[in-house]
Amino acid sequence: MPEGGLAVAEKPAAPAAPAPAAPAALSPAKEAIAAARIIEELRPVFRRDGGDVELVDMEGSLVLVHLTGACSGCQLAAQTLGGIQKKISDALGRPVRVMPVAKT
Repeated sequence: MPEGGLAVAEKPAAPAAPAPAAPAALSPAKEAIAAARIIEELRPVFRRDGGDVELVDMEGSLVLVHLTGACSGCQLAAQTLGGIQKKISDALGRPVRVMPVAKT
């Protein structure tokens, strides 16, 4: 008992919150759909600047996109691709690389 005071029973510490679960692995088709949705969500930003980005293909961790309009040859295209890359990587829970390609 503390001097001059009442004994206070300590509450047991609350259990630690469980660590967030890693995103469940998606099939290649579902990964491509997720990548396409992310690009679609960003499309208004590209179009506002006079350009656009189109998903061409996804091969493993490689995401191939086609830049059109003002995005094609833009000095900031690398930053645009980096932003897309981060958003897709975050959504899939694994690293990907976004690369521009010519549309065939």
